[in-house]
Amino acid sequence: IVDINEIARFLQNPARQYLQKQFNVYYHDDEVLLKDHELFELDHLTKWSFQDNVMAMDDTEIDAYYESIKKSGKLPLSKMGKAMMDDIVEDIEDLRLRLKEATNGLPKSPIEIKFNLDDTLITGKVDSIYGNRFITVCNSSDQLKYLLKAFVVYLGIIANGDTDIEFVFIPKKLKTNSILEAGKIKQDEAIAILKQYLGFYKQGHHSYFHFFPAIGNGDMSMISEDYEVFWDAYSESIDDEKSFTFKDDYLNTAVSHGFFGAEAYDNLVNNVQSVFKPLKAQFPNFFKAPKKKK
Repeated sequence: IVDINEIARFLQNPARQYLQKQFNVYYHDDEVLLKDHELFELDHLTKWSFQDNVMAMDDTEIDAYYESIKKSGKLPLSKMGKAMMDDIVEDIEDLRLRLKEATNGLPKSPIEIKFNLDDTLITGKVDSIYGNRFITVCNSSDQLKYLLKAFVVYLGIIANGDTDIEFVFIPKKLKTNSILEAGKIKQDEAIAILKQYLGFYKQGHHSYFHFFPAIGNGDMSMISEDYEVFWDAYSESIDDEKSFTFKDDYLNTAVSHGFFGAEAYDNLVNNVQSVFKPLKAQFPNFFKAPKKKK
């Protein structure tokens, strides 16, 4: 039995799964411990997490959420805490409005996933269903990572037989929503793609599956030439203090094990192309080649 959401999560960061399953390595515990001093600012990940949680909430739900995280010590008890929450919500006001318009005022109506892929039972619950729309909001500049995750879940919806549902992706970096109309992907096509992704997922339990979503940026330009060009591009991103594209503890550990090594490069190229081929076919606008420097 495999949850469709686990396959989606795996492709966001394959190194994470291997390190967790094989070596019991866990970074960034979800449980935030109470601090013994007053909190004066939020780090980027915490702020992003709060914004993700309140994205689909109405004002009453946001107030209740604020009270709960304030009591847990994740926000200051003073007026500063309320000001922080107001800023968090204000920063995503445009995305919340776009989500509200896309849902047409309809409530969530979750669906259960349950179907077989050969000898594997795929299960799971999909929450973000509004009428005949599966809607995902991306509040991140790392668009491919979240588009890929949502795409895998959408494939599960179609493979499950819910072929009348369309996919709406609302990205922060783009002013317009991306819509994949119902029927664009047939049930047998969804099943075929998922079989491939499931194979990657199973492989990633007993060995590194060499893949990272950010390599797809700029129409996979990082892997368009030889290994040295790839490594130089990766090193340049790592050295850029303003770039968080490849700054991930699981990935860093994997890289120290040769995850991006020369011997693994051919596998990396093949995996990146294989994972992104069906996604690029449906969302080509997310795979625009970078402009050449004059």
